[in-house]
Amino acid sequence: NAKPSEISFIPNTSTGENLVVNGLEIVGTGGNVVTDALHFEGAIINLQALQRERGLDLRIAMPRDGRIEMRDLERLVDKKTRLVEVSLVAMYNGFQHDLKAVCDLAHAHGAYVYADIIQGVGAAPLDVRAAGLDFAASATYKWLMGDFGLGFFYVREELLGSVIKRPHWSYESA
Repeated sequence: NAKPSEISFIPNTSTGENLVVNGLEIVGTGGNVVTDALHFEGAIINLQALQRERGLDLRIAMPRDGRIEMRDLERLVDKKTRLVEVSLVAMYNGFQHDLKAVCDLAHAHGAYVYADIIQGVGAAPLDVRAAGLDFAASATYKWLMGDFGLGFFYVREELLGSVIKRPHWSYESA
């Protein structure tokens, strides 16, 4: 349920995550990022590097019986939370967040939500509008049956050009 103007092509899912984290300019603002231990390990490594090297306030919810409980996310999200970052489907065990509940929690505190959707898109239904997602990214080489090096990045229309700061310019974007 995304508009074509809300989608751009990217080389992989991690590029989308980096565009969001860097574009929101969270580091150094006193804001924090909330995620969970079932989120993609490459994303967690990236966030932990920002924590270690640049002082990012990173909060990680731990699983209980292979699930992330909303009450654990609720304990971590506060008025300083700028981003809640989750995977639509956990690659470890198939756990799926209730994205609508995650988005409602984040938005109630003035935060945005980024979802890594590579493990689910193409296999599990996803309506970015109904869920309330702000950002999402996926490569095509899993359930979309594409190849490496091609993915897509979703940014909710209202946020285009205003919330995320453009990290670079190129010949085509002038």
